[in-house]
Amino acid sequence: MLLLNTNALLSEDPDRAAELEAALARFLTQAKSGDFTSAVVDPEERERNSFFFRRVTGFGGTPGLRAPSVLKAYTLDGNDYFVTVAFGGEWGGVPFLDMIVELKATPVGESFRFQCPFEDRTKDFHETVLDDVRFRYSGGFDEERARQFMTTRAELGRLSGLGLAPVEYFVFQSLDEMLKSYGLVFDRNRCNFLGNDLGTFDDGHARYITGMGDECYMYGYASRFLRSPDHDPAELYRTMAVGFKILYGGYWLNGTPMGQLIAELRETVRGAPELNLVDIFKQGRNGQTKGHAPSLVIAALICERAIEQAGFAGLLRLVYSGPRGERFFAELDEVLGIDETGFRAAVVAMLEGT
Repeated sequence: MLLLNTNALLSEDPDRAAELEAALARFLTQAKSGDFTSAVVDPEERERNSFFFRRVTGFGGTPGLRAPSVLKAYTLDGNDYFVTVAFGGEWGGVPFLDMIVELKATPVGESFRFQCPFEDRTKDFHETVLDDVRFRYSGGFDEERARQFMTTRAELGRLSGLGLAPVEYFVFQSLDEMLKSYGLVFDRNRCNFLGNDLGTFDDGHARYITGMGDECYMYGYASRFLRSPDHDPAELYRTMAVGFKILYGGYWLNGTPMGQLIAELRETVRGAPELNLVDIFKQGRNGQTKGHAPSLVIAALICERAIEQAGFAGLLRLVYSGPRGERFFAELDEVLGIDETGFRAAVVAMLEGT
């Protein structure tokens, strides 16, 4: 059953409204598992806007929800409809709003298929083309930052041997603008912050999106160069993968550059000679210092040294050393000649630039 917000109509045409309601019910049922049939979502659409369809998987599956509510529905051309749906409920007697999503419904025969509204919401964006990168943006454009992106991207393409493919780079002014462009109006569990909406790929890596308002947000983009047909994705050691992204893109959300991160960690290590850097490294993101996880800064240093001394192939051995780094120190010994016993001295030398 669908609930309609006060004065909301799916369509002024009763037959069209009934068709849209039935199709919407099918979409919402399939969204709980993410198993969309081609009659409900075109497979090419799902691939093109996979960021959106990953986020709506599970939509409506939270315990304690009431029937979904249609907040509004409208058409601009009498053919396609934009429908905003919300789920809310009660938990311990307290009402809550779970998620609000905007969908685009396109008629197919006597039913509808559903799409992400991304193309409609970004069709009026400005664009600037530099070589094979098409920058799209709603606000201003910083060409200097864009050219920095082009330079770093070219260097990574050369080092990795993967080469470069044309990409459409969407620069959103905020995470909120980015999520709403995808129709993700509100999500109680994520509070409009999903982690990889800082910078991630869509449309089979043909589209790069960032909600950081930055024409050179390399932290998200750099991950493209870690893809390797010779390594099992299940063996990715996240600490090293994040270290690689920090090396080229700065520290995650605040973008703190490597030089500052090294200086901060060097000061910490100098002031605490008893610090066990092996244990700290193994902790991953735990054990923050000055807002930064030292393990990730160490990982970035090791990535830099691996590329310098063993090339990208050596780097990938460290990055794909097990999901918990099970083989990391064995690989590190083979790639850089650093074993667990000599780890602290090696990291200190890297911090001191020796």
